[in-house]
Amino acid sequence: MGACCQSSRAAEEDDQGLHQQLTDMWVVKVSDVLQMRGVPKCHQELRQSNLLVKHTPSFLTIFVSHQWLGNDHPDCRGMQFRIFQKALKNVLDGSIKLELDATAQFFGHMKTLSAQYRKKLKDAYLWMDWFCVPQIQHETDTADRERVREEAGRCIRSIPAYVEACQIFAAVVPKLMHQDTQEFCSYFTWLNRGWCRAEMWCKLLSDRSDIPIVVITSTDQVEFAMPMQWLKSPVHKGIFSLDNDRVAVCKFIQEALDFKLARLSRQKSLDIYRYFAARYTDFLGLPKKRRSLPEFLSYFNFPSMEAAVKQKKGMGAMACAALSGDAGLLRQLAEAKAPMDTKLPEISELDVMPDWTPLHLAGVRDDEDAEAVAALLELRADPNKVNKLGHPILGTCESPRAIELLVKYAADINQMKPLTMCTPLTLACLRSPEPAVISKLLELRGDVNLRKGGIGLTPLHSLAIYSHGNPHSLEVAEMLIAARADLNCRAEAGPLFRSVELACRFIMRIRKEPPLIVRVLGEGSTSPLGYAALFGGDALLDYLLDEGADPQVCNHRGLTPLELSRHSAVYTVLSHRTSTGSTSLSHSGSTAASPPLSPLSPLSPRSPTSPSPLGPLSPTAEVLDGAPVTRLSSNASSLKELSRMEDLYAVMVDSVALERPPAPAPEPESCDGERTIITSL
Repeated sequence: MGACCQSSRAAEEDDQGLHQQLTDMWVVKVSDVLQMRGVPKCHQELRQSNLLVKHTPSFLTIFVSHQWLGNDHPDCRGMQFRIFQKALKNVLDGSIKLELDATAQFFGHMKTLSAQYRKKLKDAYLWMDWFCVPQIQHETDTADRERVREEAGRCIRSIPAYVEACQIFAAVVPKLMHQDTQEFCSYFTWLNRGWCRAEMWCKLLSDRSDIPIVVITSTDQVEFAMPMQWLKSPVHKGIFSLDNDRVAVCKFIQEALDFKLARLSRQKSLDIYRYFAARYTDFLGLPKKRRSLPEFLSYFNFPSMEAAVKQKKGMGAMACAALSGDAGLLRQLAEAKAPMDTKLPEISELDVMPDWTPLHLAGVRDDEDAEAVAALLELRADPNKVNKLGHPILGTCESPRAIELLVKYAADINQMKPLTMCTPLTLACLRSPEPAVISKLLELRGDVNLRKGGIGLTPLHSLAIYSHGNPHSLEVAEMLIAARADLNCRAEAGPLFRSVELACRFIMRIRKEPPLIVRVLGEGSTSPLGYAALFGGDALLDYLLDEGADPQVCNHRGLTPLELSRHSAVYTVLSHRTSTGSTSLSHSGSTAASPPLSPLSPLSPRSPTSPSPLGPLSPTAEVLDGAPVTRLSSNASSLKELSRMEDLYAVMVDSVALERPPAPAPEPESCDGERTIITSL
């Protein structure tokens, strides 16, 4: 298990001066940010209070990206800022453990923030636009407004340099309502904005720090971003208010990508270099490049045609041509007897799974014509090839046309192979493609309930794992349910993963804070609702409850989804729905070992009348059967009351997450049997 640290001095020197800084970079101390109260003050007010200092290279700095909640003020009620403050405090004091996603941990990547690094962060600095860029609306004098406008413009054009100067990039994206549009802003709306994507890509293309992007969605849900999220969010497809901004932003992203390719080439990181080189036009929105064979060999750093043909593992010639979508070169390389099944190593930062073949790489392109897939199939690539985990190519496709072609060439729509025994539909739901991809798999009769051994998941289970980071999760869930997916089906692992489950349960007993993957494998014998609770997918969880999912279904340890919940938003929804009986139940009796602390109206994306993402809170408390219960006040319908109660949300939701009584652990099924299995492992 490694701790996050800064990259080598050589990498820092490599990045020196890549982006031009046109004006000073102002920052504020983290300790000062944590002490602020009320609505956040703007740049000019902080300078008058002597809270801003000029950044120097020696500073440990956090770059904060966020979406404004108003046209003239980013956070006129201070809600977003208070959530950020409490989340930051929870990270610094260790209440929240920052981890990589479960897939990365499955492959042994256990990056986290060490206690020593968290201690350093308490003395760090922070950049955020409202604090560190002069604000025109603060000035009333015409001359001052014009001066500030020019200075703000220089700051905005310097943002790539500011991002590059920071060691940590944090996206603050809680689900809150925009003051003027009355629409909810969230991680998904942030990820759609062109400037936010530009900031994110500047961070991703820099090697200044190996700390992944941090995503803050609530006071108790702070996570490292997954690679699949940024790979599917190129800057040129983002939303810009002005087309001129799109052109300017794409220009400096291209410069950053060129610089990264040059650096990777010098470092001899050939697999990663060739990946970025192959996706170059995709990431920049440029037309696909057709290359001659000599141009191809030079561009991808193959010393000769003979060397390209002989390479049998890693990012070989066929893999490069497939990933760049060049069907003509695939045919030329096949004539030269280049191997069709070169296998790649696992590259977690690029969402490349172990033993992927050129056909896997062709499938992850979202080309409408799937030209590379068609060429490989014509050249007799095996459409039923799986990697060492048993992942079928059909499950990695990003275009409906690729799926059609694979099935036409006899790919098994319900293929299941060890180790995981995941069907194409199960794998696709995990990888969050466009809904059209899921629709095509269903159209071709992908089974929504098929599971047999292996990891034992259905498509609805795998959808729930990353639903909080998948903008299409509710639409896909609706498709699966329409196809008669079993809402209450428990995951049933095969013998190997059942042994892993028991081993993980033992680790959970002896370790105070086991890694996420240990908790997932140890508690994974639950329903899709349980997976949504475990991973913090409150929107999907609410939707499944509306569709009749049973919150009483227990896993092998006897724990319900409520007892598996790790985040306050999930706990709030489940505690209300299970205590009020507002969902269909197949069992009688109470389920919650922990008393519901807050019977709130659940968040539903189909209920736009809700004034707050988690519903209004009232501080009024009662006692019911000896347990404290927070009640909605009688005048909660008034706008004034709703406003006041919403302002208490950040503080109260934090207490729900961090102070709720823990659920008692049930008796193990068979301690002797468990010890025997663990010993045999």
